Amino acid sequence: MKLKSLFEDLKNKKSNVLVIGLGITGIEAALFLRRHNIGCVCVESATKEEYEKNSKYVERCDSLRKANVDLHFGIDALKFKKLLKNIGLCVLSPGVPLSHPLVLELQKSKIPISGEFELGIELSELPCIAVTGSNGKSTVVSLIDAILKESGRSSLLCGNIGEPVVSQISEILISKPNRSESDKFLVAEASSYQLESCESLKPKVGVFLNLSNNHLERHGSMEAYFEAKKNLFIRQDASDFAIVNIDDTYGERLLGALRAKTIIFGFRRNDSKYDSASIEYNAVKRIDRIRLSLGGKEETYECSKSNLSGRHTRYNIAAAIAATRCLGVAKESIQFAIDNFCPLEHRIEKVSEKNGVVYINDSKSTTVASSCVAVETVLEYFPPRYIVLLIGGQAKKASWEPLLNLLKENEKRLRAVICFGKDGGMLKRELKRVKIEAVECPKLVDAVRIASDVARHNDVVLLSPGCASFDEFKGFEERGNAFKSLVEKL
Repeated sequence: MKLKSLFEDLKNKKSNVLVIGLGITGIEAALFLRRHNIGCVCVESATKEEYEKNSKYVERCDSLRKANVDLHFGIDALKFKKLLKNIGLCVLSPGVPLSHPLVLELQKSKIPISGEFELGIELSELPCIAVTGSNGKSTVVSLIDAILKESGRSSLLCGNIGEPVVSQISEILISKPNRSESDKFLVAEASSYQLESCESLKPKVGVFLNLSNNHLERHGSMEAYFEAKKNLFIRQDASDFAIVNIDDTYGERLLGALRAKTIIFGFRRNDSKYDSASIEYNAVKRIDRIRLSLGGKEETYECSKSNLSGRHTRYNIAAAIAATRCLGVAKESIQFAIDNFCPLEHRIEKVSEKNGVVYINDSKSTTVASSCVAVETVLEYFPPRYIVLLIGGQAKKASWEPLLNLLKENEKRLRAVICFGKDGGMLKRELKRVKIEAVECPKLVDAVRIASDVARHNDVVLLSPGCASFDEFKGFEERGNAFKSLVEKL
C-alpha cells in the first residue's frame, strides 16, 4: 500500500479517515488530517465517562471538537459498522492490536489500515533513523538527535518517545524546507505496538537494541514480540543500514534476516564479516571507550566523560555512534555529543540526598529486565552502600526470576525491599519464595514513607518498579514526578 498516493486520493475524493483510539497518537493524527482538509471520524471503545475519568488527554479532545472531528465513545462492533460509510483509510493508535474486533471488522470491509507511525514517516519522505528494542530506546533516539543537531543537521525527534510522527511533519508537508534532504532526518522511537501493523516501512537506518520479556499480554509469546520488532528491518535493502546488538540472543538471530548493510555492536570481540562498534568497559581499570570499525578504518570514542551511568548505557552509546557515523556525521560532533548529553528524566535519576540517604528515581523501569539493570547500576556506582528497593504497581506477564536471582546474589547489600501497588502482595510472595523478606504497602506514598524510616546514613533508596503504573498513575512520568515530590517533602 502506497500511503503517499492514498493520502492524495483521500483529499481528491473527499473521503473520510477513521481514527481508532483517543490517546495522544489518535488525537494528533486526527488534528493532522483536519489540517490537510481531510474529514475525520474518531472512535474510542471507552465510554465518555470512563475516558474523562481515566485519560490524561481529555483537554486535548476539545481541540478535536473545534476542528470538527466527529467523535464517538463507547463504540462496539455493532455501532462501528454504521460509521464505515465513505471511509477511505483507517489510522490505528498503537494501543489497538490487529486482533481487536473493530480491526477485524475493517478487514472484512476491505478498508486500508495504517498506523500513525508508518503513515507519518512515509508522508514526510525524509530519511528515517528508527530505533527499537525493549529497553534504552528513548535514550538512544535522544542521543542520536543530539549528535545530528551538533553536526548542523536538522533532526525531528518523534515516535514512541512521546511526540507522534504526524505532529513533527505537518510543517514539512505544508511548506517544503529549503535545506538539502541529506541534512534532514526523522529520528523515531519504534515500539512493537507501532511496528506490528507496518506494511511499507523502510528506514534508512534501523537500530535493534535488545529484547526481553515485555508486552506478552499483547503479543502472546516472545516469538510474536520478536516478529513485531523484526518488521522494522525486513523491507530494508543494500542502500540502508541495520545496527544490531550482537550480544543479544534475538539480535544475533536477526542478522540472518537482514539485507541492509549491517553494523554490529556490543562487548563481543568482532571476528566476523561485519563492521562493528566494540565496547571496552572496565570500571576498576578505568577503561571506558568504544572502538568503531567502519569501512576498513578504526576510530576510538572515549566515554569516560559521559553523564550516562552504568555498563548498560555503553550499548546505547555504541548504537548511537554506529547509527550516525554510517551516515557521514563527523567524529568530532559525535564525541562532543557523547561528552555533553544529559540523561533523560525518570531513568536512574538522582533526585536528592536527604540525611545522608541518596534517592534515585527509575520510574521508567516498567519491566523486570530494566529493574535488574537499575539494581546492577546502583550496586556498581554506590559500593558498598546498602539499597532500599521499591518495586510494584501493575505487573506485566513476565517472569520475576531474573530480579529475584539478582537480589538473592546481592542479599548482603539489601537493606529492605518494599512492595507497593496492585501487585505488591504477589511480589512479596515471590520474594518470600527465595527467602527474602519484604514489606508490603498499598501505595507509592506509603512506600516512600517506609523507605525513609528504614534507610540509614549512606544508603540508597531506589524506585525501580518493574511494573506498569496504571493501577495508581496515568503513566511512568506521573509516578516518577510523584516520587520526586514525596522525596522533597521528607
